[in-house]
Parts: sequence; C-alpha cells; structure tokens
Amino acid sequence: MFELKLFICIVFFLLYQGEGVSQSENSHDEHEFVKSVRISDKYDAGNYLIYDCIGRHFACVNGKSFRWCKLARKKSKILDRAVFACAPLKKFESLKECSKKQYELIHSMPSKIFCINSMSSH
Repeated sequence: MFELKLFICIVFFLLYQGEGVSQSENSHDEHEFVKSVRISDKYDAGNYLIYDCIGRHFACVNGKSFRWCKLARKKSKILDRAVFACAPLKKFESLKECSKKQYELIHSMPSKIFCINSMSSH
C-alpha cells in the first residue's frame, strides 16, 4: 500500500514539474516542491534511496531522512539487533532517477541481505 501512495505522489510530482514554466523556474520549483513532500510519518521525498527494514519498503527520501536512516542503522547495531532498522543505499542526481531505481527494485524483489546484522549474537 505504501508503494502505491509513493508512486501516486511521484506521478503527481512529474506531472506538476512541466506546467508552463521555463527550465530555470522549473528547477527552482522542483527543488521547493520536493522539499515539502511528506511521503510518510517518517520520511520526506528526495533523491536518496533507502530501504526501511522495519516497514519493509524502499523509499526515495531527502537528505534529512537519509541521515535519520543512517542513525537508525547505527542504533540497531549498537543495540545488537538481528535486523537493522534501515539501510541507506544510494544518492541519485534527481528524484526522478531515484524513483526509477526504486520501481525496478520493487518489481525485481531483490534480497534484503542489507537488513541482516551478521554480527548480532541473536
């Protein structure tokens, strides 16, 4: 269900960005619009790809949400959890590029090995 909501949000964003503005205005508007898009109670949209190991979904998030993901992962490691809370994966040049990769990953069902704490004593 979350992926559907995110997909709808991304489609809306892509439709919005081309409405009668010049390229330079569009770039500024895109930046402002992306900063304000809340995609869940934890994340804002952006060009960083993460995997939320607890919620079990990929998301394209902003820098702040990406840093939160890194901290949540470190905390999971310190607490010796068997499964990390989050996996910060990659920074993309744009939300559009990140969204394409997210779509590929959702539909290819890759291994979630990056969520497993192999050093855990559990």
